[in-house]
Amino acid sequence: MLTSKEWNSMKQLILTCVLLLAAACSAPSTPTPTVEVIPNPPISTPSQVTLSLSDPFTDEVVNVIFELPENWPITAGLSNLRIVVIPTLKPLGEGNPTPSESVSQAVGTPAETLTVNGREVFMAIGGAAPNSPLSLAVTLPDRNYFLQINVLQIFEGTAADYREALQRIIASARLSS
Repeated sequence: MLTSKEWNSMKQLILTCVLLLAAACSAPSTPTPTVEVIPNPPISTPSQVTLSLSDPFTDEVVNVIFELPENWPITAGLSNLRIVVIPTLKPLGEGNPTPSESVSQAVGTPAETLTVNGREVFMAIGGAAPNSPLSLAVTLPDRNYFLQINVLQIFEGTAADYREALQRIIASARLSS
């Protein structure tokens, strides 16, 4: 189990990777995510991360909140976890890929549709070897777009090691009020 200090270090590393990769890879037509860490609540409740993303139709900033469980159901490599994460909001509708098609295109393998906490999560893993890319997507209520998160690299453990935890995190995604 992670200590509070290890957990905070891990969150900061993940969020730093998001910002660095977004800054290095963004093109003018690509929404650039920004990340804000909300301080840890008491240990009995999950931590939250808020991503500020551009609405794909209006370019208005939309805040998407995720719950990060204190006790992830994984152990491999947590103290030194290093991943590169790219979150985007993608439009739904005619001429646009569905969430299932989009995650499949991102990693080159067929998507699975899973139900996590009562929500459909679309996921594709780009192979079984360590460091496989992973892509997940979930629709957001009352919006004509969906949230997609691509995990480009996992340096310790395999994509399968992190599958359940990442599914739970993306299934918790909601728009802030």
